[in-house]
Amino acid sequence: MAAAERELSFAALGDLLAGTQDEIGRLPAPQRRALRIALVLEEPQGEPPDERAIAVATLALLRRLAADAPLLVALDDLQWLDRASAGVLGFAFRRLDAEPVGVLATARTGSAEPLVDLETEERLLVGPLSLQALDQLVRARLGARLLRPTLRQLEQASGGNPFYALELAASLLRSGHRLEPGEPLPIRGRLRELVGERLATLTPGGRRAALAAAALAQPTETALRRAARGDADAVDDAVSASVLVRDGETVRFAHPLLASTLYDDASPAERRNLHLRLARLVRDPEERARHLAEAAEGPDETVAEALEVAAANVAARGAPDTGAQLAKRAVELTPPERSAEATARRGAAGAPTRACCGGERACGGRARTREGELRHRRQLSCARVVRNHFARARGKRGGRAPRAGARRARRPGARRHTTRFGHVRAGTRARGANRQAGASCPRARPLRCQARP
Repeated sequence: MAAAERELSFAALGDLLAGTQDEIGRLPAPQRRALRIALVLEEPQGEPPDERAIAVATLALLRRLAADAPLLVALDDLQWLDRASAGVLGFAFRRLDAEPVGVLATARTGSAEPLVDLETEERLLVGPLSLQALDQLVRARLGARLLRPTLRQLEQASGGNPFYALELAASLLRSGHRLEPGEPLPIRGRLRELVGERLATLTPGGRRAALAAAALAQPTETALRRAARGDADAVDDAVSASVLVRDGETVRFAHPLLASTLYDDASPAERRNLHLRLARLVRDPEERARHLAEAAEGPDETVAEALEVAAANVAARGAPDTGAQLAKRAVELTPPERSAEATARRGAAGAPTRACCGGERACGGRARTREGELRHRRQLSCARVVRNHFARARGKRGGRAPRAGARRARRPGARRHTTRFGHVRAGTRARGANRQAGASCPRARPLRCQARP
């Protein structure tokens, strides 16, 4: 998952279930329809699926996948999980009791509390790397062997943070300076300054490509070249500078801090131009509307209408909460003279939208009591209210609502695990676990939702 995907409905669920279309096709018709619409595999027609239908379908799919072999669901960078996916996955995880399904999730220390609650979770805090581990890391990533005194200074300066240690070591190697025995390590500044030093090596085309990657939910080479104004070497330049990494057709940052630093350091005008350019490139109505909203300098009816269409599309896919958020943003960008449109959008944005799976937390996990069942029914009724708002808006305008991870087998009844990674890159440790555990059970079925910062 990436930070840019956090606001997109069912983005994480789509990544997690990529490659399972055959299994989805074997689900009962109502479940199959609900999940396919949520994952944008089928156009929404008729009554939109609610969150509970999508959650029940996801639960059935996980049980089907675990029927042949133990299943491990790996979620990297849990702090960036979108709310719609979190509601669906939380619903499913709470009901996987006897099935051989394990959950491995990673999150940054100090980030907001994850949206997914794992009732039987075991949390592990990963501490700093040892001196020997730092030595192996520098050799593997930078192809350099540092003297032991230099390694000790590197360990003390970085606090065992692998990314910080690599940046310090890379800065030392770029300088060409060889430390003499007893000479202190030249520390150029804090981690963010070291990251800025690496970003400064980007060519103009490489910087445009990297900046677009920081703002796109699904950065691909084709999209980044177009965002870089057709510069054929833009992606290559960013990869050569160790800022971007190729992962098939998809491109991701070597570290999330590179993405956030690059985006934060861009001027407001540069960011607005970037989002306006990306709005012309993306096809998804929701992502396009969000880019237009980021590019807006004030009320704009065209942008407000795009947000309204996106809200209708998202609600039709079974994510009424996200739809209401988009409708609220549409209200904010509606010009004052458009009072009728503002009233309609305000009604959609103000309706309570928490449906069954998202409202479970308030009900203690499940509607076991009569009171809880009635509360669930009221919530579902409210969700239909907001969908009806969107449906009426579409009718008036004549428009239309617009991956492989850890392989470790889990024994039946084994506890689910949530791991909080401090300064350690979650994906790196998860890939190491893959190799170690794959030998013990090569038939284990993997599902992954990995970071693409």
